[in-house]
Amino acid sequence: MSEHSKRNNMGRHKTSFENVSSLKLGFRRVEAAAAVGSIQLLDDMEGAGWLTPVVNRHKLKIFDRGDIQRAWARILAGEQPPQRDRRAKNNATSVAKLAARNGGPENE
Repeated sequence: MSEHSKRNNMGRHKTSFENVSSLKLGFRRVEAAAAVGSIQLLDDMEGAGWLTPVVNRHKLKIFDRGDIQRAWARILAGEQPPQRDRRAKNNATSVAKLAARNGGPENE
């Protein structure tokens, strides 16, 4: 390491992920899922209305830290969000993909 880079690094604090996450106010979908333990649980909480994204653009969803904590407190209190029917969603997606591949639903 050069003398110049040693001088520039002296006195600087390294920022760890733990320090940044403790300051963070909004969490992307995958980060919120990591906080509650799984994507499925996050989706169930959102479907039950326990969580609402504060930012909901094209592919970007950001959840408020306080909302995540309140939803988790409900879990700790013994509540369970109703499970969403993932098979129906997956089946509808599969039907739509199949229809698109075959030229639309009118294809006989």
